[in-house]
Amino acid sequence: MTIRARLLLLIVLAITSATLIVSIASVRREVLRFTQAKQTELEATAQVFASAAAEAVTNSNRGEALRVLRAMARIPGINYSGIQRIDGSTLAELGLNIQLVREAPAPGPFAALTLLMRDTMSVSVPIISSGEEVGRLILLADTSSLWTNALGMMQDAALAGLAAILIGFMLVYLLQRSIVRRINAIVDGMGQVQKRHDYSQRLPESGRDELARIATGFNAMLDEIRTRDDELARHRAALEVEVEERTRDYRLAKEAADAANAAKSEFLATMSHEIRTPMNGILVMAELLAASDLQPKQKRFADVIARSGGSLLAIINDILDFSKIEAGKIELETIPVTVEDIVETVAQLFEEKARSKGLDLSTYLAPTVPGRIGTDPTRLNQVLSNLVNNALKFTESGSVNLTVDRDPENPGNLRFSVRDTGIGIARDKLATVFDAFSQADQTTTRKFGGTGLGLAICRRLVEAMKGQITIESEVGVGTVFHVIVPIIHVDRLDSERQVRRIGSGKVLLAVSGQATQANLARYLEEFGFEVVDAISATLGRDGGERRLIIADSVLLSDPATARLMRRAPTIALGHFGDSETDRLIGEGKAMAGLVRPIARRDLFQTVSDVLSGVSPAQRARADAQAEHDLPKFPRHLVLVADDNPVNREVIIETLRRFDLACDTVADGRQALQAVQAKRYDLVFMDGSMPEMDGFESTRAIRAWEKKTGQPALPIIALTAHVVGSHADAWKTSGMDGVLHKPFTLAAMGRMLETHLLGRTPHADRRIAAGDATSSAARHERLLVAPAPQVSPPDAATPASSAPAPKPPSPALATQAEEDVPVLDPTTTGQLLGMVKGGGGAAVARIYRLYLENGPPALAEIDAAIAAGDAPRVARAAHALKSMSLSLGAVRVAGFAGELEKAGRQDQARLYPGLRELTASHLDEAYAAIARLQAENEFTTEDAASAA
Repeated sequence: MTIRARLLLLIVLAITSATLIVSIASVRREVLRFTQAKQTELEATAQVFASAAAEAVTNSNRGEALRVLRAMARIPGINYSGIQRIDGSTLAELGLNIQLVREAPAPGPFAALTLLMRDTMSVSVPIISSGEEVGRLILLADTSSLWTNALGMMQDAALAGLAAILIGFMLVYLLQRSIVRRINAIVDGMGQVQKRHDYSQRLPESGRDELARIATGFNAMLDEIRTRDDELARHRAALEVEVEERTRDYRLAKEAADAANAAKSEFLATMSHEIRTPMNGILVMAELLAASDLQPKQKRFADVIARSGGSLLAIINDILDFSKIEAGKIELETIPVTVEDIVETVAQLFEEKARSKGLDLSTYLAPTVPGRIGTDPTRLNQVLSNLVNNALKFTESGSVNLTVDRDPENPGNLRFSVRDTGIGIARDKLATVFDAFSQADQTTTRKFGGTGLGLAICRRLVEAMKGQITIESEVGVGTVFHVIVPIIHVDRLDSERQVRRIGSGKVLLAVSGQATQANLARYLEEFGFEVVDAISATLGRDGGERRLIIADSVLLSDPATARLMRRAPTIALGHFGDSETDRLIGEGKAMAGLVRPIARRDLFQTVSDVLSGVSPAQRARADAQAEHDLPKFPRHLVLVADDNPVNREVIIETLRRFDLACDTVADGRQALQAVQAKRYDLVFMDGSMPEMDGFESTRAIRAWEKKTGQPALPIIALTAHVVGSHADAWKTSGMDGVLHKPFTLAAMGRMLETHLLGRTPHADRRIAAGDATSSAARHERLLVAPAPQVSPPDAATPASSAPAPKPPSPALATQAEEDVPVLDPTTTGQLLGMVKGGGGAAVARIYRLYLENGPPALAEIDAAIAAGDAPRVARAAHALKSMSLSLGAVRVAGFAGELEKAGRQDQARLYPGLRELTASHLDEAYAAIARLQAENEFTTEDAASAA
């Protein structure tokens, strides 16, 4: 729309709006004025005739009253008049026999419109005689002339508005001719400049208004453009030659940089692959050696080999990390991680270094720390290892303490703290400690070594994990690094640890190291004990009987101090590889031993064993049995495709631990032929092989399966590639998973359980459905499934083929509770049979899942009741009933079943009582499970560790 049209439209709309508003206001004012005048006139008339009719009303003289009304009827516009007595009865009336009961309109913006819609107006005045009201006079007048007056006014307003519109239109037309003509001149001038690129053209600058300023500014811009063009023209000739030369130099430099970067990446990927291949044999064989029948000390040596190999592998990964961080290609994974495993691994890795410097290395996990979180365990381990290594490096005496708790500022985050008593860092240097190639003091590099890259890598890794790293330090006092990462919920194991109280009474603590002593005291207090220090015990100020003594092995070896401590069961605290602890146990001076740095679960297990009378030899046999308790697949058949004979030997020995038979081939073409010729339950396929690599072989197998209608065979990639093009090739080739070399027994077990557990072996598919004599079938029938839960992809939960115990009768809610056991004896007997047969870890896992899933199920019931959602109450109660029946908690299942029934029938009045009974019996079931675990020497702690 042009400016001319817009101006005309604007004026017309403005005048029309103003005319309409004025007309409406005038009509409204006239209506109100007419109404008020009419109302006043009627009231005055009514009051005059009311006085005349007072005597007639007092005497009830109807004739006299009619005479007054006839006189009143001579007034024009009176349609009706009437006289009423004080009791409301009519004495006399004259006129239309219709009396409108509508009252006068209430004052307001719509009062005028209401008056226009009515034809009459009524008034009512009192009739007074001797000062008292004896009746009322009612008049009804005609107001139809009001509408005629309003129409006339509106016609006048419309004519006036039309005249105003015509006058305004003429004024706008004259005004816009001048404005639009100048605007068109400016537009035409700009168009000519744009079309011809003639920057010498100028716009007319007549006048001093805004249009003149626009023209002046445009002309100034044209001057600047012309000046710039002249300068560019002078430089153009030389510039083209210079640009060509620089472009050639940049192209050559870029090609060289790309080639160097590609060569570096390829070199790092190749080096990683070539080193990982022999490392696979070293680590897996070391783990197999550690799991064999060895003496405890020899087992420790084998564990050190495995951990050292893992450290070497971490160094190799660090080489790749720096390159990937520089390129901005660092990638993180998020998998379920047991926080205690991370802390314990870091502490054990640096135990020898701390001992060689005479430092106290200790760890502590607060009770509020979740059991598991979702994070990248390798990167988190790398960050904590770097911080602990730095703390040990810069600490000459004192301690290094690694603690984990909730972030006090944001409880949704987890805080890892590494505190030392080292040299400290000056306040003005704190801002630069996370910079690459930077250290607090240049003399630090000469004295302690290092490149200054460690903290820079830590900061970038922590930031990649959506966390932050902070530092607090004081020169001469020490330094503390805080690594704060978000708690990513991955499954039901990520809830806070439930602190188990295993005893009460006094515990004498006589250990060296301030950090170890403080952390031990906190753990023991969490376990329910009262901690007494050695000085108070020596002076006899502790009072009471001691239940336990934990002391350094050197103190127990000293006859002078040992005599003071022979008043309670004793635990010797030593170092890894220290034979003094074994000697003290052999001589009966100690019942058990602990190794620095002390892990919470080791402390828990050792204290429990000592208080229950379990000897270290008995515990070693139980642990050995637990290590041998791997899932067995005796009737499954696996194909292994790997061109390296060492790798084939390693995986054959690994699969033998799972009672799993396998065939081996040396390349992908042989693997394809083997799958086509024989039925397998699983294939492990190396990625890099001659003739045909594993990825191409997998694609060929998938095409053959599709062509022949064969069911998809699970294929797992075995690869040492973690970077490069092969790292993610398994995803696009149709494989079902990947197992990175070097792998662990636990990783292999999870992979086998994921793809073989519950899968009918090809060897068993010819057995009749009723034949269940094989050991594998018997094992599967005894497994009891826990309640359904969200599990990570690499966590397998045993499937159930066991018949569930018969649900209790609905009458259980009113039956005597002592008639129904807390735990069903038949189901409990089956589970204990599995424990005796070596399945203690599996049974412990089942009970652990029930202990973890019970409270959330009860919380869901509470939420459903609070929401008044009957179907949700039924679903939540059914879930609790189902998981309770799976392990024989029949009382809980019975009352949960009653609550489910009440939910389905929408009987809300029954909810509170049934909910309280269900919760009460759930606590009883938990207590019974705890007693069962204590009596049969298996705990949910073991299951969590195994998981």
